[in-house]
Parts: sequence; C-alpha cells; structure tokens
Amino acid sequence: MLGAARAVTWEEDGVRYVRLNDDVRLRVGHYTIEGRRALVRIDRQDEAVRDIKHLAVVVDRASSRGGAVAEAERLLVTLRTRGRVQLKTDLLQRVDAAPPSGFVDAALGRIGRYFEALNRPTLGVPRAALLSPEALARRSARRSVVAAERQSEPLLPELALPADLADAGRADMGERQVDAETVPESILPTRGTVYYDTAGFAFRFAPGDADGGDGPREDALILLGPARLAYQDYDSGRTVTLKAQRMVVYFDRDDGSQPLSPEQVGSEQITGIYLEDNAVVSSGDYTVRSPRVFYDLKNNRAILLDAVLYAWDAEPGVPLYVRAEVLRQTAADRFEGERALLTTSEFAEPHLAIGASRFTATSKRLVDGSDGVGFSAEGVTLRGQGVPFFYWPVLAGAGRDVPLRRLQVGSESNSGVQVETRWDAFALFGREAPEGVRLDSLIDYRGEHGLGLGLDLRYNRPEYRGRALGYLLPQDNGDDEPGGRSAIDQDGDPRGFFQVQHRQRLPGGFDLTVEGAHVSDETFLEEFYESLAYTSKPFETSVNLRKQEDDWAFTAYAGGNSDDFIPQLAQLNAPGYTVDRLPELNYLVTGRSLLDDRVTYFADYSISRVRADFGDDTPADRGFSNEQSLELFGITANTRFRDRFPGFPTDYRTRIDTRQELAVPTQIGALDVTLFVVGRATGYDDDFAEFNSGNNDEYRLYGQTGVRIGTELHRAYRGVANPLLDIDGLRHVITPQVTAAYGDATLPSESLPTFDADIEDLAEGGIFRVGLTNTLQTRRGGLGRSRTVDWVRLQTDAVFRTDNGDEVDGVVLPRYFDYRPELAVGGDHFYTQLLWMVSDTLGVTGDLTHSFESDEIVQWRVAAELERSPRLTLFVNYGEIEPLDSELLSVGLNYKLTSKYLVGFSRTLDLATNDSRTTELALERRFSRYRFQITASFDEIDDEQTIGIVFIPEGLTGSRGSRVFDTLGTN
Repeated sequence: MLGAARAVTWEEDGVRYVRLNDDVRLRVGHYTIEGRRALVRIDRQDEAVRDIKHLAVVVDRASSRGGAVAEAERLLVTLRTRGRVQLKTDLLQRVDAAPPSGFVDAALGRIGRYFEALNRPTLGVPRAALLSPEALARRSARRSVVAAERQSEPLLPELALPADLADAGRADMGERQVDAETVPESILPTRGTVYYDTAGFAFRFAPGDADGGDGPREDALILLGPARLAYQDYDSGRTVTLKAQRMVVYFDRDDGSQPLSPEQVGSEQITGIYLEDNAVVSSGDYTVRSPRVFYDLKNNRAILLDAVLYAWDAEPGVPLYVRAEVLRQTAADRFEGERALLTTSEFAEPHLAIGASRFTATSKRLVDGSDGVGFSAEGVTLRGQGVPFFYWPVLAGAGRDVPLRRLQVGSESNSGVQVETRWDAFALFGREAPEGVRLDSLIDYRGEHGLGLGLDLRYNRPEYRGRALGYLLPQDNGDDEPGGRSAIDQDGDPRGFFQVQHRQRLPGGFDLTVEGAHVSDETFLEEFYESLAYTSKPFETSVNLRKQEDDWAFTAYAGGNSDDFIPQLAQLNAPGYTVDRLPELNYLVTGRSLLDDRVTYFADYSISRVRADFGDDTPADRGFSNEQSLELFGITANTRFRDRFPGFPTDYRTRIDTRQELAVPTQIGALDVTLFVVGRATGYDDDFAEFNSGNNDEYRLYGQTGVRIGTELHRAYRGVANPLLDIDGLRHVITPQVTAAYGDATLPSESLPTFDADIEDLAEGGIFRVGLTNTLQTRRGGLGRSRTVDWVRLQTDAVFRTDNGDEVDGVVLPRYFDYRPELAVGGDHFYTQLLWMVSDTLGVTGDLTHSFESDEIVQWRVAAELERSPRLTLFVNYGEIEPLDSELLSVGLNYKLTSKYLVGFSRTLDLATNDSRTTELALERRFSRYRFQITASFDEIDDEQTIGIVFIPEGLTGSRGSRVFDTLGTN
C-alpha cells in the first residue's frame, strides 16, 4: 500500500511512475517505511497464471518500522507482488510526463543504476539481456575456469554429509506414521519451478551404486560463492528462498532427462539440498539462519544445526526468535527443537528468554483469527540475562504469549518486602487460550501479610463477555494501615475477595447480566485494591434481565449487598447504606412520538421490593478515631453504622412508582420552545410513621410543569488568523437557553426514606435556570489534514429556586440537571465551565460553582496538560472544595531523556494544611522487548514509603506500569 498527502502520476514506455509528497508511507506485509517524499516505478509482467508487478521505490529521509528498524537519507526499496498496488492520497494529479524536479531526476538515476547492476536471472527475461558485453565476457571466462576445475579435481571430494549433521538428522527422524487425512504440507514446494543464482557453479554426475551399475542415477549441482535457490509454486502462491555461501542440490535423473539447464530445474526432480556457511531459508511465514542445513526431500524432513528461527507476530507487533542447538523441520509450518531458547529479542544473548529442553513451533492461524506462531515446550525455564529464575514442566500458547506478564518487586515501610507477579495461566498449563479469553494467575508475596494467590479471568465472545477476579491471602498476620487512621491488626485468618460480572445475549433480544461479589472484611480492598475501594462500580450480587427495542425497554432485577458491611467508601460516605431489591421490574418509554411528532412521550413504570441494608460494623473496625467518626459520620467510633439513621425502616417494602412526561416542541421565529409537564405517583404497602414523626401516608403524588426555550446564533470571521494562537479563521456560536419549572408534591421529600434519589428525593417549588454557551471554532491542520476544532467553549448557568427549594439541608455542592429539573439539589447557585484547546499540544479546563445561599465559591478547579514535545509532557491540577476545607494541588511530568530512558514525577500537595500528600518518582529503562521501571513513592497520609521495581514484557495487553506514566498515557 502506498500513501501520501499528495501524489503525481505519469506513464512512459508502458512503465507507471508515481511521485509521492508529504507523509509518505510504504506498507509491505508487516513492514512500514515512512519518508518525506518518494518516487515509485511500477513494471508489469504478464504471466500465464497471473499478473506480476515489480516495484522500485526511492524514499527520501526514510525510516522503517516492523522487525528491523532503520533510517536513511535516501533508501531504495525493490519488491514484487501479485496483488493490487493501492494508493491512498488526499490529492492525485495525472500528468503526461515527469515533472521537472531534482529529486525525480536523482531517483530515476538511482533506479537506472540498480537495473544496470542487476546480475541475476529474472522471470521470463534471459540473463544475457541484462548484461553488458563486458559482463558477458567475464561470465564466459569464469565458466571456462569452472569447467577446467571440474575436469581436474572435483569441488567436493565426496557428496556425503558431514558426520555431525548426519547423526543429528538420524535422531528421531525415522519413518513417521501420519494420518492420511492430515498429511502435513511438504517442507519445500513439490510443484513449480526452482530458480538458482550463483557466482560460480559446477555440475557433477555420480552413479547410484558403488559399482557404477544400472541402479538409480543421482546428479548433484554444486553452487559456490553467494548462492541463491528460489522455489516458486504459482498454484499455491508459496515461495521459499534458500541462500548460502556453498550449496549442493541433489536430484534424480532416472527418466533419462538431459542435464540441468543453467538457470532452472523442476522442483519434482530435487531429492535433497545441503547448505553450508551462513545459510538462510525464508518464506512468507518464517526465516531460519543456520551454519549448516540439510533437506531430505524424499522423506520430507530437514535438519538445521545451531539455528535461529525468526517469525513476526502482527497482532501485538513483536517478533519471535527461536534459537536451538538442533532444529528439525517436519512440515512447511512446523519446527521441532532441542535445547532451545524462545525470545522476542533480536540480540544473541537476550535479556529475557524462555529455555526449553524440547520445543515445537508451528506457524498457523490462531484462535483469534490472526496469523501467528503457536508453540509448546517441555522442561521450561525463564531466564533473565541468561540466568534461570523460574522452572515449569510444560508450556504452550502463541508466540506472543510470554508467560510472565508482569513482575514487581518492592519494599513498603509498613509491610516489608513485596513481590507481585502476573502469569499467563493457559501457557503455564500447556494450553492455548480460547479466542477472546485471557486467564492470569496472580502469585504474590505481601511481606507481613504473607502469600497472595489470585485468578483474573476476562472473556469477550460474540454472545457473551465478562470478568471474574478473585484474590486470597491464606494466612494474614500483618497490619492494615488505611490512610490517616489507626492500624487494624490481623490474626492469621484467611482474607480475600471475589467479583464476577457476566453479560449474555439471549434469544428474543434479551440481555442477561449476572454479578456476584464478596469481601472478607472492611479494610481488605483499601489495603490491596484501592481502585475497587474508592472508584469502582458498587459491589453487588444480582441478576438483571433486559430487553430493549426502539423507544422502550423492560428490565427485571434482583440483587443487593451480600456482605454485612459496606465494602466501598464512596457508598459508606453517601448515602451510607445500600438497597436490596427482591425483585424490581421496570418498563420505560423514551422519546415516543405522538400526534405526528407534535408531542413526545416519556414514561417509567416500576414495582419493587426494597430494603435499606446498613452495615453492622463500626467506624473503629475501619480504623477511624472517635474524633474522625464524629466529624465524618456524626457517630462515635464504637457506634454501629446502622445507628446513623434512626427510624429508617429495615424491613422490605413494596413500592409502586410511575413517572409520565409529555413534551410539546414548537418553533416561534428563531426560538425553539418546548413545553413539558411531569406527573409522578408513588405508593408503598406500609407507612413510615416512625421515620417521619407520625405521618402515616402510604402514597405521594408529584407534579411539575415548565418550559425550555433556546436558540443558536453564529457568525464567521474568516479573515482572523494568528500563528501564535494557532487560529485560522473564527466561527462564533452562541447558544442561549432558559428553563422555568414549578413542582409540588403531596408529601415533602423529607417525609420519605430515600431508597432511590430519583424517586423519593425530588425538588419542589419553582426552578429558574438561564444558561449561555459560547463556542469559538477554528481550523487547524495542514493540507489534507484540515479540520474544524472547538478552540474555546465557555458554559455558564445561573439557577434560582424558590424558598421551598432553598430549604434543602445537608447539600454541599448544588447541582442542576436540565433533562430532569426535579432532580436538582441545593439552592441558588452559579456554575461555569471552560474548555480551551490552546493548541494541539496544550489543553486547559476548569469549572466553578458559586452558592448564592452562602455567598461563597463552594468549589472550583483548573487543570492543564502540555505536550511540550515528543520528549516532554506536563500536567497541573488544582481544586478547592470549601465545605470540606480541601485545597489540593497535583503536578507531574514525563521526560524522555534518551530513546531508552524515561523519567516520571508526580506530587500532590494539600495547601489547606501545607502538607504533602503523595510523591512518586519513576525511572523507566526500555530494553529490547520489555520495559524495566524503578519506582519510589511517599504517602504522607498512610505514612508509608515504597520502593520497587517493575518488569513489563512488550506487546502484552493490560500490562500497566507506574501510575506516573499511566496518568500521562505514555504506556
């Protein structure tokens, strides 16, 4: 495939030429060559079977990717293809002749010199047609010398193989019993033509028996100098090339055929090939290098000594090398080795390798549909710098599957030495992973906490997908030290957790989602899985059946919390409890058109059995002091969390709820006006007299009506341009919006326990919101890449509520939701948000909320990220939350010192207390096919210092490094 921003093409004497300019790309198989400009010559060759195209490409300022990496000021690339030559360009111009250009003249001269120097047979073209008279004279003299040597003394005294090669070939190379239906493809093509090329050659005849009788006759073709033999089978599209300094080709001549022609032979005549000194065998799937190679084509087998097998795995983009003392080829795509090393490093002494006493590699179509290399091995050792550090009896998988996915070693001041490893479980047990399935084994040493074992299963199949994660500490004698709280002593009991999530497509358009989760104790997630404790989806054990079509959906749900405490801190803080639903049925209608699109209808029907589930634990069980408990939860440290909500019902209640909304959109001049009315009815099977001081109502009616008005104004300023601000024209888009609504209910929200905020906790009274969004758009990008971007976007909202709405207590941050005004929280406030793409490498964002009730800014934050160059990336983030007295400043950077070294830094400061919260440093060294990181972190909240090393093989999905690098996306 050829690609460039601009292209010019012309034709001369039946030859097609293409000049490529800007962002030039040449993609051939797994290789990609990029450059500033290029000239392509395309020659067509008509064959009996199919058309062949010969390409000669000169690339200016070239660099290549895929396999070997190279750079050159001017690079000549030649190739041949039977497929289509594709050209992708933004601008193509056809001309009659070559345009005047110094580069075109130089490139044509380079291609001409290449054809002049070409000294090998070409398909369908006699060798003599490519040689000058002087070259023909030199060839004639060379052949005379070879003929004289042939008559005086044979080039090789015997045609027998060297003893060590013959012995290795006999080992395990006896007659094989093969199922007739699964006969492997021959190691070399058995059809087609074999072409050869060499600096000198000799022809020798040898009788098949010692007496020179009438037995089978065998000829040998002896090639000297850099020799090349090419098998080409046009029927199967298979090509195999053999190269060596010395080569002997054995073939039968029982049929009385004439001696070999000087350029080609039939593949069916060849019975064996011996290659010596820098032998290279390559096909489309693999390349093998070996000092000595012998092909026994009668028995379809080959033996290679001290061999290196190379294959390229396109899916993760990494190579695969197999180095073996003895390598046997038993089929076109199958190699068997002894005393072998498997590695993704091109170095002779790789940094990381898999050693095996016996090894089998097969080029095949993997289960995910991609082409790759499958392998199996016995007597496996993992080796770092040649030193074995792990043993396993068997191993199998794809060549891309290095069994060690991650290794992290560190030391924590509170827990001691930590060793965390992640392994490919399928490879460890000698199995290839099914398509779309990944299973990792976690084997850790957690210092004082002891041994840690886990499994992480992820799968994504056409009809289902999901994840199962489990982790166990069989005997924990350490201490949990959650941030800023007292240590929790463990007494040697087993601890752990598991979480299962599965989604399945069912017949009839239904989707089934099943979840399950359990945690052994209150502080386990905080200690070992912080992301699950603070930011993940709430744990639940549930079943959810869903069907959705067009504008309606039906769900049937049953589930809740299976632990007797709240596992995650976000739920513990607000609302402070979980809700069990056994079951809950919902039917929703979204945006149904009525009366020829004059009315839009929304509906929500639900019936459920709900119960609030409070934790039986206390703040002291989580390490909170008495002072912390009173400040955060309003209870003492030894008071149960369930006692925070006196009078809140703990038994199951049946709840029936329906919400109806009608919206009538219309156009009044340039204004878009939408009138809407909302009605809601909620009923329970019992009252809440204990909760609301004697109010025994068992139902509530709610209604709201309102109007939304909006429009869009825009104006273009085409002459505005500023290189410093990266502006090329401006378009100003103004979107004003106004919403006014009033709602009332037969019961105030405070009279009902809140099982769901969007049902029980509804805003009452009047709500008025006026908003204005200003967007400045400009064009960026060069020729062929021009695009429209939002340069600056500023949103402002002012929300006002009546006295009834302002009486809401306990709201820290006011919020408004225009799609459902009844869900608004807090009183009068002003909110604004700014997004500014200063350039393609610098972005700034910020938002602010000002409460008119307290006449103060309750929260504001600003953040920026700068990609200063491909080497340097920086970020800064500052935010204040006034009610929580929180002022946090985070800064960080990644700097690429060299092509091999990367340094990262991040720090978080609490400006309200003038304290440092966390500091993390990371240094990464990129080796061939893996990354090595050294990290140091200082957590002032936990009073914990951690120093560690992280090892990450290249090409593995889901392999994460230091959080510093993850934050800025350098992985």
